[in-house]
Amino acid sequence: MTRHRNFEVQLESFRRESATAAQYIYAEMATQHAASKSKKLLSRLNDTPTFWLSCSGALQSSAYISLGRIPERPNTKWEWLPTGRL
Repeated sequence: MTRHRNFEVQLESFRRESATAAQYIYAEMATQHAASKSKKLLSRLNDTPTFWLSCSGALQSSAYISLGRIPERPNTKWEWLPTGRL
């Protein structure tokens, strides 16, 4: 694989994984924001707190996992960097 192609593959991977992480973060933040603006919604969420705490934790964990997958590609050499390494 050429250096240019390797860079394109890594850039596409970065785009995909960062977009995935952004979706998880947005979903968690949107739920928190909506609950902070509506007492009725907050009351409904408090009917099943364990479920919503689990959802919040799962969304946060998924976002971190997505961000962690960005540099973790098998046989990836960071050849496009000037020094050839991180």
